[in-house]
Amino acid sequence: MDIRANAADSRETGIYWSEIAIYSQEIAADVQEMAANIGEISTYIRDTTARRREMAANSPFPFISV
Repeated sequence: MDIRANAADSRETGIYWSEIAIYSQEIAADVQEMAANIGEISTYIRDTTARRREMAANSPFPFISV
């Protein structure tokens, strides 16, 4: 393989690594967004569960579950 072929291969490899870096950043951003969504869902479930427990504790009909 001559020097020109090596240089072309190196450039191509560099381009691939650049694309991989860009895709990795996009994936990381997507994962952060999903984590934020999961956090919001967890907060909603926790708050809803607390409200249901409070309603059940204050219910005049303890045999009826909320």
